[in-house]
Amino acid sequence: QLEGWYDGEGRWQAGDMESRLAALGVRRGQDPRPARELAHLTVEDRAARAAVDAYLALRLAAGIGTDLAIAEYLREAAYSWANRLLALRCMEARDLLDPQVIEQKETYGGKSLAHQRLTQREPALCQGEDGGLVTVLRRAFTSQAAAYPRVFNPQADAVALRPSTACLTRIIRLLSCIERLRGQMVATPDVFAAPDALGWAYQFWNSEEKARIDDRYKEQKTKIEGADIVPETQLYTEHYMVQFLLQNSLGATWTQMHPGSRLPATWPMWFAQADRVPLPADAPRKLRDLTVLDPACGSGHFLIEAADLLWSMYEEEGEVTDPVERATAILTRNLHGLDIDARAIQIAEITLGLWAAEKVWQVAGTTCAIAPTGLFATNLRLPRGDAALAGFLARHPDDTKFKPALEQVFAALEHADEIGALLNIEVVFDRALDQLRESLTNGGQAVQQTLFAPVMAGIQTTLFTPPELGTIDWKRWRGDLIARLAQHFAEEARVADPVAAAFGASAREALRIIEVMTKGYDVVVANPPYMGLRKMGAVLQRHIGTQYVSGKRDLFAAFILRCRELTKPSGRVAMVTQHSWMFLGGYADLRKGDDNTGLLYSASIEAIAHLGSGAWAEIGGEVVNSVLFTFSNHKPSDEHRITAARLVGGRGPDEKERGLLSAARNGANLTRLRQRVFLAIPSAPLCYWLTPRLLEILVGYPRLHSIADPRAGMQTCDNQRFLRCVWEAPATPRWISYAKGGRYQKWAGLEWLMIDWQLSGRRVKRFIVTIPGNESASRHIRSESHYFRS
Repeated sequence: QLEGWYDGEGRWQAGDMESRLAALGVRRGQDPRPARELAHLTVEDRAARAAVDAYLALRLAAGIGTDLAIAEYLREAAYSWANRLLALRCMEARDLLDPQVIEQKETYGGKSLAHQRLTQREPALCQGEDGGLVTVLRRAFTSQAAAYPRVFNPQADAVALRPSTACLTRIIRLLSCIERLRGQMVATPDVFAAPDALGWAYQFWNSEEKARIDDRYKEQKTKIEGADIVPETQLYTEHYMVQFLLQNSLGATWTQMHPGSRLPATWPMWFAQADRVPLPADAPRKLRDLTVLDPACGSGHFLIEAADLLWSMYEEEGEVTDPVERATAILTRNLHGLDIDARAIQIAEITLGLWAAEKVWQVAGTTCAIAPTGLFATNLRLPRGDAALAGFLARHPDDTKFKPALEQVFAALEHADEIGALLNIEVVFDRALDQLRESLTNGGQAVQQTLFAPVMAGIQTTLFTPPELGTIDWKRWRGDLIARLAQHFAEEARVADPVAAAFGASAREALRIIEVMTKGYDVVVANPPYMGLRKMGAVLQRHIGTQYVSGKRDLFAAFILRCRELTKPSGRVAMVTQHSWMFLGGYADLRKGDDNTGLLYSASIEAIAHLGSGAWAEIGGEVVNSVLFTFSNHKPSDEHRITAARLVGGRGPDEKERGLLSAARNGANLTRLRQRVFLAIPSAPLCYWLTPRLLEILVGYPRLHSIADPRAGMQTCDNQRFLRCVWEAPATPRWISYAKGGRYQKWAGLEWLMIDWQLSGRRVKRFIVTIPGNESASRHIRSESHYFRS
C-alpha cells in the first residue's frame, strides 16, 4: 500500500507514496516540475519537495539516473515510515513507550493515548485533515531519535514525504489489531512483543521482491546487481542454527576463559565432545575486551542471541554488576555488525536497543535507552568525480596532504553498496597510508611537524627539529589520523550544500567502517548471502575473482575467506552456508589449496552440524542444502579432531533441531575424525561419515580414472519431446531404453524411460542443431561411440 506492487500481469501499480510524490510534481519518466510552478503546495509540501530534490541531486552526483533515483526514494520513504510505525508498536507491546502512540483503543475515543492527550491539551494542533495524528507521530520520532538515531532521525529525507492521512490511518488500524489484511488473522499484541518481530516483518517485506527477481532471472538470465542484491540474498536465520553457532564459538571462547563455568550446562546445542584449540596468551581475559562481529548481520538475529549469552557471562564473571552498565558494555564494546542494507541495520539498532531496555527493566525495574554503536551499513553514497573532495579540501586545507590517500579510498568505495563486507577497504586504506607516510617523512620538516604533532605529545622536540621516525607510534598515528579526518568530515556534513553535506556524512561513515574492519575479532559469526557466480553482476564477479579466488564460485564461499580475515589469530568463526564447499571439486582450493593454505591446512574445524535440505521453514524442497560449522583461526595439530553430526535425513527444521539436540546431549549421529585424514584424500573432501576402512581405501587405492574412461552421456535438450515412459511407448527400433537417473537407488530400478532414437537419433540431432545460439551441438550428443555397449 505504501510503496506499490506488481499486479498479476507484471504491471506496476503505484502506491500511496508515489501518488503523494506526483502531487509534489515528481513523476517517473518525466523531469520534475519546478516547485515554484506549483502554487497549491503547502509549507509542509514545499519542505518535502526540497528534501526530495536534495535526495535526487545526491543520486545524480553518484551517477544514478532520475527514474531509478525516484524508485529508490519511494522504497526508502515507504520502508522508513513502515519501520518507524512498527518499531513504535513493538515498543508499546513491551511496555517501553508511555504514553502509547500507535495502538488505538475505544477508551481513548478510537485514538491512541498520546493522540487523545494532544486533542485535549493542544486542540489547535488537531484542526487539520489528519486531526493531529502526524504531529503525534513526529513528536514520537523526535523523542526516540537520541536513543535510536538510525531509525528515528527526524531530519531524514525519507520521512519528509509523509503518507496520506487515509493510508496512515489504515496502517495504524492494522497495527492496533483492529483491522485484518486480505483475509489474514487479526494481529495480536504477542506478535509485536516477540523479540524477532521486526526481523520477520522485514523478511516478508522483501519476499515479493525476491520472487520477482528470481522470476526475471529464470526468464531473462539477467544478472543480479545493485539494489536487487538485498532482497535476493536476505534470509532470516532459524533460531536453532543461531544457538548452535554462538554456543560453539562465543560459548567455546568463554569456557576457555573460565574453565569452571557452569553456563555450558544451560546451552542445549553445546558440543562438549569437540576438540577446542587453546586460547593464545594475548587472548582477552576480561569480558569487556571480547569482541563479536557479524559481517552480514541483516536485522541482527545473531547479535541478539550473542547479547543474551554475553549477559549471562557478565553475570557469572561478576565484575559488571550494574544492569545499565552491563547492557551498555554489550552494545558499545562487545557487539559489531555490518550489512549492505541500511534498512536492516536500522532494524538491528532498534532490536538491540529494545533488548537492552527489557533486560534492564527485568533486573532493575528502571527504563533506559541504549543505542548500539558498532552497527554500520556499507551502502555509502559518495558522489562520483573529484569535485566533492576538492570542495572538502578547499574548506580544510590542512588535509590537502592526504588527498592521494583519500582518492584511493574513495575510488575503492565506489561499489561498497554491492560488495559490502567483502570490500577489504582496510587493505586499501593501509596501503594508501603507507605510501603517504613514506612520501611525507621524506618531505619538509614543517609537513612532518604537522603530520606527527598529535602523536608527539610525550616526546621532547624543538619546533625546528623533525621527530625521529623511530620514535613514532605508527598505530597511534593511524588512529589519530582517522579521528582527525572523521572530525573534519563531520563538520562537512553540517554545511548547507546537500551534496557536500552528504559527501561529508558518507566519508565519515567510511572511516568508521574502516575501523570496524581493521579491529580483528575474537568471534565472527554469519549467515552470509548465497549467490552463484552466474547470477553475479560484473562488479561482484570482478572483485571476488581477484580478491577471493578460491571462493569465487559463490558469495558464501568468499565470505568464509573474508570471515577468516576479520578474525584474530586463534579467534573463532561460526557460519551457516550451503554444504557444497565441503565436497565439490570446484572448492578444492578453498579446502586444500595448491600451497597448503586452504582451510583444512590453516584452520582447526571444531564442530559441524550437517543439515542437508529442509533445514529452513521459508525454503522448501531441495533448494538449499545447509551446514553449520565453527573453526578456530589456528593451524590444526596432527591430533586435532573434527566433531560432526550428520543430520541430513531429518525433514523440516523441527526434525533438524531435534536431531541437533540429540547429538549434543547423547552423541547421536556424531562422528569424530582427525582433520589431517581428509588432507590425504585427493581434493580433500570432508566426507566425515565414511568408515575408517573406506577412508583408508580413498587414501591408499588408485583413482577410477586410472583404470576406466568415465564419459558424459547424451542430453536431449527437450525431454518432453524426445522421452517417454515405458508404459507410453513400445520397445521398437524407434523407442529404446534410456537410463537417465533419478532418486537415490541401489543398484537398479530407474530404467523407466524410452528415447526416440529412430535412424540413429536423427530427430534429436536435428533439433539440437537448430537451437538458437547453440554453436556447439556436438556437446549434447556425447560419447556416441559408447552407445549400446555393455
